[in-house]
Formats: sequence, structure tokens, C-alpha cells
Amino acid sequence: MLESRRSEMAFSIVLDMNSDFKDASTLLAERGLSDGGRAQQALDRAAVDFCMPYVPFKTGALMQSAASSVIGSGEVCYGVPYARKQYYEGKDSGIRGRMWFERMKADRLGDLLSITAAACGGEVTKT
Repeated sequence: MLESRRSEMAFSIVLDMNSDFKDASTLLAERGLSDGGRAQQALDRAAVDFCMPYVPFKTGALMQSAASSVIGSGEVCYGVPYARKQYYEGKDSGIRGRMWFERMKADRLGDLLSITAAACGGEVTKT
């Protein structure tokens, strides 16, 4: 008797789905997250700009040399011969001095994250 009730209650569902999913590389490119995309470019520009007050300044050549970096590459390069020595051994003078990127990052990480998130249409949330 139970068997007959089950057969009376049987039904079927037909689903019609559109399966036009984009591949991952297309989705990343649309959001600016591909290599060299909007997000990386925004982060690189912000890093260069935010580091300016921290970079040692005598003639300005060290600070200006960062402008030759390839924006979007993920690398900011200070292209003067003495840049490495200044970065690791330079003398501090106020906010300007050695390890400028690390000190800038400690001070401005939230700003870097916000700028990068905005460039790809996202937002920064705390977890």
C-alpha cells in the first residue's frame, strides 16, 4: 500500500539552464586582475606616489628614477646606481630614509588596498 502512494506522488522537474559561463581569464581581465591589469597598475602608481615622502632626497634623482618603472609590472625600480645602498644603509632624515617602501607600507597599507580594490570594482572588507 505504501508503494502505491509513492508512485501517485511522483513528479519530475525539467530545468533549462543557460550555461554560457565565461572562463577564468576572461573574468579576471574584465575586473582588471590579469597580469598588468588595472588593479596592478593602480597599485604600482600608488606605491610610487606614496613612497615619495619617504625616499631620501638630496638632488631628487633617486625619487625621480622610480618614474622609469614599468607601471603594471608589479615592480617599482629605483634606477640610480646608489639606490640599493640608500635603501638598506641610508641615513634617516625625518620621514625620509632607508627601507622607504616597508615604512610606507606600514603607514599606508589600508590606502593601497582601497585603491587596488576600487580599480577592480571591489571593496576592502575586514575579516
